[in-house]
Amino acid sequence: MLLDRIAFDVADAVLEAGGEIHAYVGDEVIVTWSAKDGLRDARCVRGCFQMLDSVNGQADRYDHEFGFVPRFHAALHVGAVVVGEMGDLHREFLGDTVNTTARIEAASGELHRDVLASRDLVDRLRGLPAGVTSVALGPIALRGKGEPLELCAIERVASTE
Repeated sequence: MLLDRIAFDVADAVLEAGGEIHAYVGDEVIVTWSAKDGLRDARCVRGCFQMLDSVNGQADRYDHEFGFVPRFHAALHVGAVVVGEMGDLHREFLGDTVNTTARIEAASGELHRDVLASRDLVDRLRGLPAGVTSVALGPIALRGKGEPLELCAIERVASTE
């Protein structure tokens, strides 16, 4: 029930941001964009915050139905992938970009950051959405990767009102 509720709550945010839900893996939702679509108007960044807002906007309902409000974090990266068709209905994404994104997602939890992105992705964006900033974290060692990767936390700017 809980995972089903989360899936419904994030689906509209993904569609609005022009993303595609690739897979559900346990409590993880894997969302993809083509580089062209995801980078345009920072849709991939917008999508992350829309998903966060969608779940947070239902906090009272989650607390009432499940006794807690789920928290999640997101990882953003860009690069080449191998896309294979698996049967009639499933596309599989393979390659180092997919592996690196999974490692960034793991680091987001370890670093207590809601949204982490590779410097590669941030540098390719033509700007961030209003009210959002990028904080360079420097090179971070990622499990299973030989070289540290430059990461940035993507955060909302604190309101001064």
